[in-house]
Amino acid sequence: MLVEVAYSSFCGVEKRDALANLGICAIELDVSALDPQSFDPEAVRHAVLNDISIRAWLVSIDGISAPIPEPSKPHRIREYLTVVIAQRNVQMKILPWGQIALSYLYGDEVCRIVRNIARRYGGQWDARYKNWRIDGCFMANVESELRSLQDRS
Repeated sequence: MLVEVAYSSFCGVEKRDALANLGICAIELDVSALDPQSFDPEAVRHAVLNDISIRAWLVSIDGISAPIPEPSKPHRIREYLTVVIAQRNVQMKILPWGQIALSYLYGDEVCRIVRNIARRYGGQWDARYKNWRIDGCFMANVESELRSLQDRS
């Protein structure tokens, strides 16, 4: 597996396609938010090991090259699905770097349900945004589970 660390220059289509053709699984870590003027090795270590929002697949495990967003289009979070589970809205959003985020209005039951779904697919809690982050390759699975648990009126 190849790990790319990106600060000011990010992988383009050609490199992703070349890696996919070679069958090399690759991930990119976006460390551009880290301040080089006040370099803190512990902050870098923490970001690389714990911050899933900086990770994006370049070539996934199954050898599929990840799409590259068009530079002319602004990066936006896209609301994808809202379902009601345990009488609470659960939102699934697609993040610009390909992950999905699950957020919900707090309630013990919905918290347990969403946490179990997220953990089943390797999701991690992002305390800054109070949501679960899951790799986008599991989107169809997560969507299916959310729809199956949706409250019936």
